[in-house]
Amino acid sequence: MPAGQTLKSLRNRRNITVREVEQASRRIADVKGDRQFYISNGWLARLENGNSGPNIWKLFSLSVIYHANMLDLLRLYDIDVDDKEKYE
Repeated sequence: MPAGQTLKSLRNRRNITVREVEQASRRIADVKGDRQFYISNGWLARLENGNSGPNIWKLFSLSVIYHANMLDLLRLYDIDVDDKEKYE
């Protein structure tokens, strides 16, 4: 399953709307004092549809909102930190 669809599935399993993700991420961004943690509903729709990729800040917000392990979310995008030794 593509990463965006997996993220949408995680959101739906938690019964969270796109608007609620936006609101929760706004709170995270406010606490962090950094707008990079903010997720607009338009950006999330593009991500879930596979038309956009995440950045580390937004992926962190999604991990908090979805109660998901950050490393698991990274793996959705073929980033497995356990494989780093292969490239050293």
